[in-house]
Amino acid sequence: MKDGTYMLSEAALVDPAHADVAGLLAFLPTRTPDAAIVYGFAEARPTVIAWKTAGVRHVGPFDTNPGPFDVFLVAGQSNSFFGASFDASLDTAATDVWQWGHAGRLIRSGEPLEHVTTTPDRIGYAVTFARDYYVPNVGRPVLLVGAAAGGTGFADHRWRVGDDLYLNAVARTNAAMASRVGNVFKGVLWHQGEEEALAGWTKAQHIAALDAMIAGFRAAITGASNARVVVGGMVPEWVAASATRQPVQDALSETPGRVANTGYADPTGLAGIAGNEIHYSAASQRTLAGRYWTAYAG
Repeated sequence: MKDGTYMLSEAALVDPAHADVAGLLAFLPTRTPDAAIVYGFAEARPTVIAWKTAGVRHVGPFDTNPGPFDVFLVAGQSNSFFGASFDASLDTAATDVWQWGHAGRLIRSGEPLEHVTTTPDRIGYAVTFARDYYVPNVGRPVLLVGAAAGGTGFADHRWRVGDDLYLNAVARTNAAMASRVGNVFKGVLWHQGEEEALAGWTKAQHIAALDAMIAGFRAAITGASNARVVVGGMVPEWVAASATRQPVQDALSETPGRVANTGYADPTGLAGIAGNEIHYSAASQRTLAGRYWTAYAG
């Protein structure tokens, strides 16, 4: 651990074996806390933890073996994580929402998720989807697998069946599924299309690639044979700025009419970042999370 990042209890300082460093890192949100104090030991393991992030103090049970989980793959391109800007009072982690980190272990699901690429102080829709909608309505803890990468799609051969990001998403999701006995795969949350819209793809081109990928995920991911898949629409004002972008938006919005057990997160009325309209604002990302839930639950 880095000096000054964590403060452990006296027992841990006297006997470092008491300090379950890996478990501590797994429990804490991905945002580095100002300080963390572990206390209340049982069988040489911490049982309670207090931590402070952005000046706000939190206390909770120290659980290094949570689950089993309902597992979601969160994939696509940068609108999965680029909403500006992070708000510590709104974009909080939750005790029942975890993620599968790139180190191959469970970590808390703070913003931003550990996608293939990510940007500090930005947010996506998936944590809010799980924290504010899925867990309260379903009552099961969630494990998110962040697999999105900015500026990628089908047009550049990153997300077609067999491409590198597709294979990475499948492999990491299957690893997450195997991490706990009783894990259940519950769906794919997909947000992508800008790459093809910029490339001038036709609706038919995007339909062919998207539908093949959905079928591929269902065949390759453990327990996903009839999994729910929700695709999100692109920023409406950005789509409206060029007629060549609408065919891809149509391919996305019409997915439920083509592919069984799919939904569409309708972005009507949502806004992009001023001066960077291709990306949703943080406020729109939070609203989009509810749209994903409506499409998922429907």
